[in-house]
Amino acid sequence: MPEYLFLLGNTPQLALAEISSLIPQQEVVPWHKHLAYTRLESDKHAQQLQAILGGVFKVLKIIKPLPSSETEAEQEVVNYLQDFPDKIIFGLTSFRQDQLRLQASQVKTQLKKMGKTVRYRETEQWGLSTAIMSHEEHCFDLLLIKLQDQVYLTQTIAFQDLESWVERDRNKPYTAGKKGMLPPKLARTMVNLGLGRLTSIKTQKPVLYDPFCGTGTVLIEAILRGCQVIGSDIDQEAVAGTLQNLDWFKTKTRLPAEYQVFQSAVAEAHKRAWETKVDLIVTEPFLGKPNLKPQELNNAFKGLTSLYLGAFKTWTKILANQGVIVIIFPQVSTREKKYNLLKLIDKVSEYGYTLEVQPIEYGYEKAIVKRQILVFRYLSTKKNN
Repeated sequence: MPEYLFLLGNTPQLALAEISSLIPQQEVVPWHKHLAYTRLESDKHAQQLQAILGGVFKVLKIIKPLPSSETEAEQEVVNYLQDFPDKIIFGLTSFRQDQLRLQASQVKTQLKKMGKTVRYRETEQWGLSTAIMSHEEHCFDLLLIKLQDQVYLTQTIAFQDLESWVERDRNKPYTAGKKGMLPPKLARTMVNLGLGRLTSIKTQKPVLYDPFCGTGTVLIEAILRGCQVIGSDIDQEAVAGTLQNLDWFKTKTRLPAEYQVFQSAVAEAHKRAWETKVDLIVTEPFLGKPNLKPQELNNAFKGLTSLYLGAFKTWTKILANQGVIVIIFPQVSTREKKYNLLKLIDKVSEYGYTLEVQPIEYGYEKAIVKRQILVFRYLSTKKNN
């Protein structure tokens, strides 16, 4: 099987968990902080994966190992490119390695001597920009990547469609300050973390519920992944805004989207007449008031503990057996102490929940407030019901 590398985004651990969830039959091996290695059936399979992933920037195909001589390595690159169409646009990037530095000008000169029309494009840290690759035909984004003492020639064969991500992030008709802060890529990654764990037990269209739907970001990403979605929020404005965004999205994409959104506090949502059990809950609950003083954090996290614990207890009434929860916990760090909700992991086990993915931090390294993404499996018991 062909070999591939995933170029991971700003939260590599989360992206790695996402990939592993979607291709559990394949071993995914960390190769570098921002690289993961695997084998896939074909380039088409890799491209299909990239189209649904939220945390992967590019997928690279490993073409060949390169000789240690720069002259010989440049010739190998020329040999690879010469078999392609006469007009070639290429970038050549040394990805975080100094062992082999090739001269793109030499590659270009040799290709021209063969009668090729060649253009070299300047690259960025992670190779050619997606803007260049999206608008240029016959474009080759080549990266030289080192593992141990061997440098490999790799080529980008799939990359993020940044325009579509920006469209959903910035052009929705309804936004609402803090309710609009969940990035679509994070929402998609969370949806994938859940869906990957349903494939063995759920074959029809899964039902996804977001009980803190805000502006509908999770619901939109879940629709794109083929889910039937349900959302709720305690705030009537958020409910109306979410419906506005979902209607906008449905009109824009012309997808046969199925969605319901209603107003409810999280602890009361189970009282609604549910037509079916929920397969997957993906949500970012209330994370606490912003800009709290250090002396206010202890009481704030006591309140959040009650909110989250009540939510987990309520969800036992609507979740299908072996249903999955992908949820964000808040974490706040001060000089003296780190505040989080991780003590809830043991408490919710009494309701039938098992932690499947250890907490993964999402946020800038030095940020005071961070998100922690956790994944739970629910096993129904008579006690829970």
